[in-house]
Amino acid sequence: MKQVKKQKGDILQQVHAFESLVRQCDQVECPVRERLVGGQYLRECTMPAGIMVVSKMHKCEHPFFVTKGKVSVFTEGKGWELIEAPFTGITQPGTKRILYTHEDTIWTTVHRTDKETIEEVINEIIVNDKNIEQ
Repeated sequence: MKQVKKQKGDILQQVHAFESLVRQCDQVECPVRERLVGGQYLRECTMPAGIMVVSKMHKCEHPFFVTKGKVSVFTEGKGWELIEAPFTGITQPGTKRILYTHEDTIWTTVHRTDKETIEEVINEIIVNDKNIEQ
């Protein structure tokens, strides 16, 4: 598998370090609803207010939708931005985000796929951390 190169300014390394710290904190359940519909994988994550989340790194460009809530999002190259529902955005390949939810938030991603199981889709769209140069 192809390796994803380090983001400029060691930002990716800092995001991974932050992710390690977050994993040491009490974890909060964020219900995820996944569906395969007509060649698309939809993943809807419901996050309660007041939590920090570090996203997975995605392999391909795809749209995302914030349909409820308010969330601060750190993305390499953009820094922090405040997103409020309703909002539509595009995730670029290699993106890994840090989120802080100000309000209960629903974040949905949509991915084109020809896979038949959720597990196959995840393997297709998510970068395995072992394949990231740090």
